[in-house]
Amino acid sequence: MTSLEARTKVHTGRIMRAPPGEARRSIGGGGQPSGLSTTPSSSAREEEEEELSLQSLEGELLGMGGGHRSEEGLGGMLVFTWGRGEDGQLGHDDQKDQLRPQLVEVLRGKGVADIACGSGHTVVRTLAGEVYTWGRGDDGRLGHGDTGWKWAPMRVEALAMHSVAQVTCGSYHTAAVTSDGLLFTWGGGMYGKLGQGDEKGHPTPQCVKALREVGRVKQVACGSRHTVALLENHTVYCWGAKEDGVSGHDDDDGAAASSGGGSGGVHHYAPQLVETLVGVSVCQVSACGFHTCVVSMKGKVYSWGQGKFGRLGHGNDVKQSRPTQIDKLNAWCIRQVSAGGFHTAAVAESGELFTWGGGEHGQLGHGTKMNQLRPELVESLRAKGHFVLQVTCGWSHTVALTQSGEVFTWGNGDHGKLGHGNTDKICEPKAVAWSESIQGLVRAGCHVVRVSSYNEHTGSFLEWESYYFDAIVTESLTIFYSNVLL
Repeated sequence: MTSLEARTKVHTGRIMRAPPGEARRSIGGGGQPSGLSTTPSSSAREEEEEELSLQSLEGELLGMGGGHRSEEGLGGMLVFTWGRGEDGQLGHDDQKDQLRPQLVEVLRGKGVADIACGSGHTVVRTLAGEVYTWGRGDDGRLGHGDTGWKWAPMRVEALAMHSVAQVTCGSYHTAAVTSDGLLFTWGGGMYGKLGQGDEKGHPTPQCVKALREVGRVKQVACGSRHTVALLENHTVYCWGAKEDGVSGHDDDDGAAASSGGGSGGVHHYAPQLVETLVGVSVCQVSACGFHTCVVSMKGKVYSWGQGKFGRLGHGNDVKQSRPTQIDKLNAWCIRQVSAGGFHTAAVAESGELFTWGGGEHGQLGHGTKMNQLRPELVESLRAKGHFVLQVTCGWSHTVALTQSGEVFTWGNGDHGKLGHGNTDKICEPKAVAWSESIQGLVRAGCHVVRVSSYNEHTGSFLEWESYYFDAIVTESLTIFYSNVLL
């Protein structure tokens, strides 16, 4: 059995752990305000209430005793978000930015098991297969039948009859894969990215019927103008914009719409098999902005789409209209790839992290703001002995989760999306400084197991693990790959 086969072996334990991957958030720095005033400021009161809430939660966890996990009592993972809050995308029932990770109280006890950040909105799924969305609602991207903005998580009722296994977001649309392999999309339909045969938008989830006739969907990824689906047979389908090779079908010359498409036009309005990848046996897909990356079962990485800033990793800034293998990574077995707005990152089986593409904001983590046309090792993480398990790329920042449960962020810090308590840009990975109360949750048995990010905000999960969590942290993340990626 190869290492990849071992990593993707189906887990038969009590509960499916959530994916390692993209986003996180911290809670405002806690503690009492200094000074002699007997009337705390509004922000000080909020911090105090937040600390009390977390201390109460820590007590709950400790009360479970002896490392015993109570799935009924805790209800899955604890969700933290931070960064820009203007559109309500942080889920705290307000429009405030958060400079540190903040607990999403509304989701406490909901059993959240997956999270994805979009452009101004966020989506999660629960262990029960329910979907909650919140934030910016224009284009119908929240799936509630309207275009209103929601400042707190709200269940997507249209999916109530389905058990959802994975959720993800693009800039203006959202997608979900059910446990029986159906794909649902909703939101803005420009460029045909919903896969419904036209460019119409939909404010509620719609089944992509064209894929139902082909096979069971295992994973979906959304860019700004396209969507990518991975089927259980390891084939890849892509649809949406043709410009700059975004769809990967080697036909971005503005010719007629693809076969199976809608009534004319120049884009792919329905899912189409990515012929170049037939026989490659893909196990993960990632998309953001205007490019896509996939990982094969052999640990090789392929990319296509817009090549500006070197985001494709082929040594130039030229577009690729069909999937092309990234040669510089051939010596490594890659376990996960993350496409960002202007850059890309990949994690090796041996824990190394590679980044390439746009570096204007320091998001590559190499200590400079230079672009990189090919993958380069993030030296500072390896030099300090950090084993990276998962990475997620926003448009101008990067988030990495290590085997020890530490979360590192770097790049553009505007709106506080790096979680360091400020809006500074940094060019090398820096650990998120969790508040004392969150550290108390860790002492009680919680552990960060997934991160997610997009344009201006970040999210993360803390999961209540068993007494022997340290011994199974890799297994916990393996379960994500076996249940979501393959």
